[in-house]
Amino acid sequence: MKHTLLLFSLFICMQLSFANSSLIEKVLNTEVFSIEEVDIHNNENRLFLNTSFSSPTILNTEEIKQIKELVIYRIDLVYTSFKSSRTFNQRELNKKRLLNLHALIPEVFKNELISWRIIEQTAAKNAKEATAYFHGFIFYIRPAGSKKQTKKEIAYIEKLLNGKTPSYSILPSEDLLEIKTKDKLIDDTITASRKYTSGFSEREAPSFKGGLSALENFLNTNILFRGAGKISVSFTVTKTGKIKDIRAINRGGNVSEIELLNVLKTMPTWNPGKVRGEVEDYSYTLPIVFKKEETKISPELSTSILMHTQPLSSRNKIDKPIKIDSTIFKVFKRNKEWEKMLIICDITSSMSPYSAQLLLWLKSSFKENGSTSEHFTFFNDGDNKIDSEKKLGDVGGIYHCKASVFENIRDVIFTAMMAGYGGDIPENNIEATLEGINQCPSCKEIVMIADNYATPRDLSLWHKVNAPIHIILCGTSGGINVNYLNLAYKTKGSLHTTKKDISFSTELKEGEEISFESNSFVFLDGKFVRK
Repeated sequence: MKHTLLLFSLFICMQLSFANSSLIEKVLNTEVFSIEEVDIHNNENRLFLNTSFSSPTILNTEEIKQIKELVIYRIDLVYTSFKSSRTFNQRELNKKRLLNLHALIPEVFKNELISWRIIEQTAAKNAKEATAYFHGFIFYIRPAGSKKQTKKEIAYIEKLLNGKTPSYSILPSEDLLEIKTKDKLIDDTITASRKYTSGFSEREAPSFKGGLSALENFLNTNILFRGAGKISVSFTVTKTGKIKDIRAINRGGNVSEIELLNVLKTMPTWNPGKVRGEVEDYSYTLPIVFKKEETKISPELSTSILMHTQPLSSRNKIDKPIKIDSTIFKVFKRNKEWEKMLIICDITSSMSPYSAQLLLWLKSSFKENGSTSEHFTFFNDGDNKIDSEKKLGDVGGIYHCKASVFENIRDVIFTAMMAGYGGDIPENNIEATLEGINQCPSCKEIVMIADNYATPRDLSLWHKVNAPIHIILCGTSGGINVNYLNLAYKTKGSLHTTKKDISFSTELKEGEEISFESNSFVFLDGKFVRK
């Protein structure tokens, strides 16, 4: 008996080990994105787990308790491309880092809605520079609902509606669209290699060929009379990499300003700076520390290089495009046959990027052809009702308006947002849909704008819906929530993401398989399960 139990335990351990290995291999096989340097100063809705340059050990494990209590939608594994040894195996180090993370937070590997990215930083030219860069994991967190957060999100939407660039970015999304004027929507112009880099800088600062250490060597080789003190020099790096307009902007101590400026005029051409992939003229401020024995570039430059550079093009200052997710724009564009729509929209916390899209789409359609929608229903899961008091089918926090005046729709969305921003993760989608149908029985199409991360608490009420539901699923970069796929099938409706539509008008056979984007599902016992 003891032997049997032992063998059974060993079998279970082997199965778990194999499952864990498969999950980690899946992450290791994701596409690698290259970027000069990760911006670690942007820590809004992000948490960082640090490792050193060459070690898999996670250093700040005290953050893990906090991470376990938050809703994570993406994790980046970050490293530098510089290698101290030709035989060094980066994949093996990444694997060890993932194994350490799995030992500390195994649940993140089981969550199918978390997307993973591997980020390679390319700017470091030597071990000293590489060691100073961030290494480890970046966790992207859905902001918790609160009155303060909701005010922030409303301000974000209002700026977008007024054609201004918001200072606050809600969430990196699975697809991006640029808006150049108040009402004009243009095609996505972000290249594939840069499309998924929200949270990193759009700007690529100009750089001395060989990096900052090479620039220091150049200064030390050519400056003969150092003095002692600090001086900051401003100059322009042109689109061709040439240096011009060199001048000293502040100084302290005994330094030879004239000699320094003369030496800087002899610098070789730099790597020019870029904005969204296009070469641009940049202003550059170089802080230098003089000591009797050496010339050093001040550490403040390497820690915040983007604070010392600025693109000079007026196009980038005045006509800077606004980047927002494009899911709703693209779904409506692909489904122009929808008319007299009843639109059911989740407006709980973190859904504001999609509420913004909806309003921008409406503003544009009202201006051009008139609205194809008939009625709107917005739901916030109970007007901040205590979670324990939320009863199935009677949660509340549901707001209605006719699709007649754009300003009225906007005001109702903002009212619903301020009245409640969710509590627990599940929402009252079906309750809101049933109320919407009662408000507009003549509506022809039912369109639900849903949060992929929040499974409806009232899915069991689906049979009360007597019409197909077209579900626009928001936030699918990590995968499709199978519950929404089943809701679309059961109502003989459809499911829509930024890239694809799938409709269910006929019955499926037992064991039938479908693929939707990068997800595979099997139809078993009357419902879809993930393959």
